[in-house]
Amino acid sequence: MIWDCCLPGRKKEWRFVINSSYSYNKSLDMTNSESTTYENQIPYTPFHSSTAGLAIDWKGFGLNTNIIYSGFRYSLNENSYANYLESFTDISINVSKKIELKSGPIFELTLAANNLLNKNYEVIRSFPMPGRYYQFIFQFTL
Repeated sequence: MIWDCCLPGRKKEWRFVINSSYSYNKSLDMTNSESTTYENQIPYTPFHSSTAGLAIDWKGFGLNTNIIYSGFRYSLNENSYANYLESFTDISINVSKKIELKSGPIFELTLAANNLLNKNYEVIRSFPMPGRYYQFIFQFTL
């Protein structure tokens, strides 16, 4: 679902975008009915996942936030507690400024803060994601 709205009478000044998604995945191993892992959830496929985002633009300035949720999943074909990976939530935010020159080029400066909850969650077993980190991005478009 995406909702994009501009304030009445101020179409070129303000822009709001709200998006969200949810997914239920029942992805089962159906390759060999004789296998002990037959009808088990495929590795690294969460049963539940969702995203939500909000973007606000005003006169070349932007504020964006994004939330990602990934439910529990298993790291191997055998759906046992030993292969269980916990769910995680990741929240990121950024602010940006776009500068358009009359001669054509566009410059965009962005400052981002990622993983605001500072969690070392594992997307892949034994490979934790970094805690909170920051990015400065300079983009030049002709």
